[in-house]
Amino acid sequence: MVEAVQLDSKTCKEFLEDLPEKHAHLVFGNTDFIEVFRTLKEGGLCLTFSTTRKLYKTCRDLEEAGFVIRDVIAWVNPGVPSSSFGMTHLITRSQGLSELEKDRAMQDIAKLRTMRLRSCYVPIVLAQRPTSKTLVMSQIENGCGLMNPTRVASGALSSNCVTTDFTDTLYDQAFLVKSVPNSRLMDAQPDPMYRIMHHLIETFTQPGGVIVDPQAGDGAVMCAAINLGRGYAGTEDNLERRAAALERAARCASIKNAESKPDSFRMAL
Repeated sequence: MVEAVQLDSKTCKEFLEDLPEKHAHLVFGNTDFIEVFRTLKEGGLCLTFSTTRKLYKTCRDLEEAGFVIRDVIAWVNPGVPSSSFGMTHLITRSQGLSELEKDRAMQDIAKLRTMRLRSCYVPIVLAQRPTSKTLVMSQIENGCGLMNPTRVASGALSSNCVTTDFTDTLYDQAFLVKSVPNSRLMDAQPDPMYRIMHHLIETFTQPGGVIVDPQAGDGAVMCAAINLGRGYAGTEDNLERRAAALERAARCASIKNAESKPDSFRMAL
């Protein structure tokens, strides 16, 4: 079986509009949820990377497009820097305060910060296209609707909280995602985005399933799809990023083919 891998250079909107209805098993989408819904098979999933501030709006937009929110996965990343900032420069630049008032403000509130906590996780919304039949029949007929019981590095069943950062603590035993085979052969430095995409695709799709990626970026989803034996259709309208993603995918496909059989994947450029 030859798994097709295709990366267009269209805009996200053009790409989604050109896809046939009920085509994909899994879509990584952050916009155009109505079009994403149209392209998914019944029981198929949309995984949306949101932020803590936009999570409510993301869920509302998905529901308005027809999706059912199944869960929110917290991708924990303790290394994310704080996005809040102090008051010193705002006080200094304030035109509504006299110099004496600025001096007093420096003493009273200079140590305070804006109301933005350091965000230690990325929320990934798990949304499903409803099926007119049972989930069992959807899985049999469409190849989607149910998930694989994947496990984290410790062997425990994966949960709605995952991390790609090793901290050598009890936290890792519960939530650390497994390393991806041959990742160091593909990239000089381990890529946490590739690792999390590999985990998500392995959990929520079956071999031969079709992954749609309207914002391919550096090709993390494409490489994970290749490594796991899934079909892939994506787009990236930045030509420099698209070229880098294709080069990376070619390395991944070469490693994968060397391990299995020649020409397991067809790169459609």
